[in-house]
Amino acid sequence: MARTDIFSEQNGIVFSAVSTPRRIRLFTPGNANAYRPWDYISVYHRADTVVFVGLNGKTASSTAGTTMEISATQAPNYMVLHTEPLSIFTHATSLSIQATGATAVQVGVVLGRY
Repeated sequence: MARTDIFSEQNGIVFSAVSTPRRIRLFTPGNANAYRPWDYISVYHRADTVVFVGLNGKTASSTAGTTMEISATQAPNYMVLHTEPLSIFTHATSLSIQATGATAVQVGVVLGRY
């Protein structure tokens, strides 16, 4: 059994989020672990705007705060503020990111596997 406080594999990327949702597939072609999901994901940015995140096929959209959106689906959108990074333990295979505003936002993504 793996220790829950130490990742056996980590990776990170920097990504430009824009006002149109963009999808990132979280695997490395040619790697033996290519289609194994990531157990941990952290998304952060320092812009004075909001970034929305959708995981595992869910397209990011700015409707994350509506009650219907949260209660009607098992895969909600997440809102990431510059003062509150998103850190979540999940089996992530893809990530969709959308920024609000007219300019691109540099977003950092940290991934971990046990």
